[in-house]
Amino acid sequence: MKTTLICLLISLFCFTAFSQNYVKLKYNENIDLSENLSFIIGFEYHTKKNKVKQKGKYFNKSGHIESFNLTVIGGKYYEGSGEVVIHQKTAKNNNYSIVFIYNHPLNKKIQVKDTLKLPVLTGLKMGNVFQNNLYRNGKYSMNLEATFSNGKTKIIPKDEIYSLLKQNDINMEVNGGKIVPEGEVKINSLSNDSLSNFVAFKYSSKDSNFRTSVDSFQITDLVDINILPTTFSYDFINKLEAIATFENGKQEKLTGDNLQSILNGYGIKTSSKKGEIINGNFSTFQFSERQPNSATIHLESNRINKDYNFPIILDKSYSYIFGGKETRSFNGTQGDNVTINISEIPNQKEIFKIDISSTNIIETIHLNPIHGNLKIESIGSNGSKGRNGRDGRDEFENSVATEGQNGGDGGDGGNGGNINIHLPKSFTKYIHALKLTNNGGIGGPGGSGGIGGVFSDDDGGAESWLSDILLIPRMNSGIPGKPGRNGRNGEINFIYF
Repeated sequence: MKTTLICLLISLFCFTAFSQNYVKLKYNENIDLSENLSFIIGFEYHTKKNKVKQKGKYFNKSGHIESFNLTVIGGKYYEGSGEVVIHQKTAKNNNYSIVFIYNHPLNKKIQVKDTLKLPVLTGLKMGNVFQNNLYRNGKYSMNLEATFSNGKTKIIPKDEIYSLLKQNDINMEVNGGKIVPEGEVKINSLSNDSLSNFVAFKYSSKDSNFRTSVDSFQITDLVDINILPTTFSYDFINKLEAIATFENGKQEKLTGDNLQSILNGYGIKTSSKKGEIINGNFSTFQFSERQPNSATIHLESNRINKDYNFPIILDKSYSYIFGGKETRSFNGTQGDNVTINISEIPNQKEIFKIDISSTNIIETIHLNPIHGNLKIESIGSNGSKGRNGRDGRDEFENSVATEGQNGGDGGDGGNGGNINIHLPKSFTKYIHALKLTNNGGIGGPGGSGGIGGVFSDDDGGAESWLSDILLIPRMNSGIPGKPGRNGRNGEINFIYF
């Protein structure tokens, strides 16, 4: 009996001691730490009764784990989320490792040290998104394919490239181009120097885990470029369209900045007459009576020498306003009188010289009435509104009620200005191109009459709206003013010569 009791006590002591030896940090071992900078943890341990107990957010339990005395080297534990956030710089200095030191919650003599090895960046190369057809002076978005020591790969988008290179102390050199903001590379233009027809990216690091590598892409050469036929407008930024043919057989339709980029990139010099190429568009000069209605563009490079001629049309329309000026005058003011002199231009059958004059302006324009028009307005300004009559005084103590004051008459509208057009008979068929308006201004409305005063104020006074409802006797209200007279329309006179 005594022997049996001693054995049971020894057995119980050994079982209890053994049961308090097991404690283990738990986390998702399938998590890709090359993409995630944090992960949730928990603990699993044996109780005195050899039962498995779990704590921590990993097991959907409380994140308060003070009893484990957790220390994290290379990261920091947050109780609220139950996460360990990786400190990359510290982990890197610790041989790319995170160290967890913790105790058994029921047996502080049991201390465990776990080391979690982080995946290391071992190589880089340009991703498949990067184009194979590269043109000089062009900008192209980059993305990188990163390889890690755990065998996994990750695509790095353009907006994350710089942070990846900096975090891992990677040097990326570019030959044949230069890196520009926002994760793009700009291909070099041709110059007098002999440049390679390739752009190369070299990735290197002092870290022995990283393999130095080079990506190389061919720059596509330009074979020919043709500006498409078009018609320009005078004094206007005209759109240019061109077809560029490259050595790979591909053709590109180019406009605007894309066209200018190719011209600059492949060293194509441009010269022109009657305008200039700006940002891939053709900015024409103003019409000249002595110059032909055509523009010339010349393209020249080591393999291109071309001249292009384009017709220029005058399709500009004009608009002038000579209306009565807004003043403090009660009556409207008259529109200006306008004189228009139209004359023919030698050797320009469809274009006319037009001189426009009034009191305050003298202007000379050129008009092609087939493609444009001339709008002239000389409208009288409107009359002002008449003043409102004052309301009558209510009867009160010794004061007698009075009638409302009559409203004032509105101001008269100003007369429209006269327009005199001197023109040759050859312009007769283009009269529709003259848009002339010289109406008189509108007379101002009369002012409102004042409201008559109340006969008696025995009731302590009443608001005017209430007195209207209750039919309280009033003095007569004032009469509204008369509207002003509308202004007279101006004359339009055609004088042929």
